[in-house]
Amino acid sequence: MKANLTRSRNRKTIKRSGIVVLKTIKIIATVALTIYLISCFYAQDEHWRDIKTIGADKSSGTIGTDYLFNKFKFINTKTGFFLGLYKDENKIGDYTRVNINKNQDAIILRTLDGGYNWQENILGKGEIIDFNKVSNALLALRKSYNGRDAKDIISHLHISKDQGATWEEVSQNKEKPIDEIHFWTSQKGIGICGLIEKGSKFKILYTEDTGKNWREIELSKMYEGMDFAVTSKGVLYYLTKERNSYVKADFSAMESEEIKFTNMDFTPFSVVLDNNDKVYFVVKDKDKRNILYKKMEGNSLKKIDFPFKNQMIYDVQIYDNTIAILADDKCYYRSDDQGATWSKEQIGASYISMVAFYGKEHVWMRTFPEQMILRTPL
Repeated sequence: MKANLTRSRNRKTIKRSGIVVLKTIKIIATVALTIYLISCFYAQDEHWRDIKTIGADKSSGTIGTDYLFNKFKFINTKTGFFLGLYKDENKIGDYTRVNINKNQDAIILRTLDGGYNWQENILGKGEIIDFNKVSNALLALRKSYNGRDAKDIISHLHISKDQGATWEEVSQNKEKPIDEIHFWTSQKGIGICGLIEKGSKFKILYTEDTGKNWREIELSKMYEGMDFAVTSKGVLYYLTKERNSYVKADFSAMESEEIKFTNMDFTPFSVVLDNNDKVYFVVKDKDKRNILYKKMEGNSLKKIDFPFKNQMIYDVQIYDNTIAILADDKCYYRSDDQGATWSKEQIGASYISMVAFYGKEHVWMRTFPEQMILRTPL
């Protein structure tokens, strides 16, 4: 009788062990399948690769990554810049908004090897909020926060003539803080006010001496929040408030004209430029598909359909005949024939914070701290 009971217990133990093994195998299989599906979802096409960065993230040791970047740009395939600020808790003192704004460092990070290694350059207090490349010069716009409540804002212009190795402050503007700059020579350009600070008035300022002196420009049908783009020759394009026309303002001739849309099916919401200063208008149709209209000779428009619908767009780059789109599905869509045909590339990213383009082939995507995804030619 004892032998039978022992055999019965052994069979139950073996059965339970078998169930445990089967459950373990099932869990392992489920995990493996999940990992496989995730790897498939975030698979990368051969143009793309992940890299580790050195120097693009810095911490005071207590509050994680303390860099905050406003802009990310490359000026060639090797030289790129992060522009923003560094909040060092150890230097700021009491952790209040006033102290943060007044004591944070305005920084530019530079890479010379395509994004692997970055070096910091501090241009003063505040933050770097914009950046232009004009011929052989680089211009950086810095804001500093002053006064007891840090609400006295001063705009500073810095120039570099050695690709960002060294910087010189060339002008300050205390009366009209500037949020954005667009220069077409190292002396001539415009500054846009009223884009960031609440309660500040939208203005366009013009300078001929790298910001030492500014004068306000009044243009027909300009308004707060208008969408605009500025060419490399100093021509400003912007949509009117009614969106049934746009204005072309030529600062070299100091003249402007309003141009009505004639053969556009939907209302445009944005204006963009390619590397040759060709003008495009972005619309969205009833199916939530984005469409480009390229301005041709005269006032005629060429329609270019995007290859997807009902998706947010991270960024668009138009270079010669190549249109590159980074979409919400973390895919890269590309046309080399002005939208006649499209290809789709898997990026392999679960999160993208900033994007920079250069030319037709090169893309940089900042993802997580110390990580970046690159696209390069094969």
